[in-house]
Amino acid sequence: MKYFNTTLNALFTATLFSLFIYLEYFDITNSWINILAATYALYRILLRNRLEVTITGFFIGILWFYWISFSFRFYDLFYLIPFVIIGFGLIYALLFAVLAYFKNPFYRGIVLVLLSLIEPFNFNWFKVELLFINTPLSADIVTLGVMLFLLALSIRYHKLILLALPLLLLLPQPTKKDLPNNLNIKIVSTDVSQYNKWNPSFIYKQIKDNLVEIKNAKEQKYDAVLLPESVFPLYLNKNEKILSALKELSHSFAIIAGGLYKEDNHVYNATYFFHDGEMQIAKKMVLVPFGEYTPLPGFIRDWINETFFNGAEDYLRANRPTDFIINSHTIRNAICYEATSKELFQSNPKIMVAMSNNAWFTPSIEPTLQKLLLTYYARKFGTIIYHSANSQGSAIIR
Repeated sequence: MKYFNTTLNALFTATLFSLFIYLEYFDITNSWINILAATYALYRILLRNRLEVTITGFFIGILWFYWISFSFRFYDLFYLIPFVIIGFGLIYALLFAVLAYFKNPFYRGIVLVLLSLIEPFNFNWFKVELLFINTPLSADIVTLGVMLFLLALSIRYHKLILLALPLLLLLPQPTKKDLPNNLNIKIVSTDVSQYNKWNPSFIYKQIKDNLVEIKNAKEQKYDAVLLPESVFPLYLNKNEKILSALKELSHSFAIIAGGLYKEDNHVYNATYFFHDGEMQIAKKMVLVPFGEYTPLPGFIRDWINETFFNGAEDYLRANRPTDFIINSHTIRNAICYEATSKELFQSNPKIMVAMSNNAWFTPSIEPTLQKLLLTYYARKFGTIIYHSANSQGSAIIR
């Protein structure tokens, strides 16, 4: 009974810690529910016993990242789904066990802040400060640190230091940026199942639908049209007929679309940019761990790729971000996971175009968590993000 109660308490804390994601998933945004749930969750993590905090980490890992396992459906690896889900639970149980090692709430607070900076296998979607993204507080490390310090004071000295929480509202707040003048971008959303995405029988229809969307955007006098990641499911640079059509459509108009790029037998996930009859290629710089590359030593990587991914090689990456110019505006390009990586925000770009293919993971909270992260980075770097997605997630984030 003791361990059962401990597990229930841990699940309760993890649910509070994750509540803001699931409320947003159901289009419920209540800043005061979010702030109360986040504050109480952090308070419990600083206060509860070691075993309970460790189990809390296990449930947080599952509640935040269970959806990663869904991509294994498309490799006929259904049997791995429960193992991947449990694996993420165990990874975050281990991280929270390190935090729980310290009984002092101040030390626990320091470790909790550091967890936002730790990226297991280069995966960076766990940001503790994200709990404040839809609250009256700023979603940043400083606010998180002050919050944890006040909570630790309350625990250590049994005082209602929480009454000082309104002072956090005095910290700088983000402001919504105006959309740029003379830059009217049409965002195209698609809904192509991942089962059909690379099926040769459906490729022609996808290409036809893309061209219709592009022609409509041009007729509607947009400055540019933005389509999702891999919206052209082929090595686009090897198809001269489609390239010629896109170049022809791009006169006095910009087309930004995703497709694969093959060069010297190496494959890149890329963005194709067509403007005034010219083409520019933006290769992806930050790859998805275990999706586009395997972040492990060579012999283990080769075995995993051969065993689970039909011998597919890792994608190659670009060395630096790529910018486009439209109507004198410099625009940073990002492909899916990149748009939630600090590396793509070098030099604080004012405008970013991002494209995703979320069909790998839907139906799930993945597009919701992605949107929250995009909002986090847009605020942090003062960037307006135009996001086009396949299977949920398209938006202008400012």
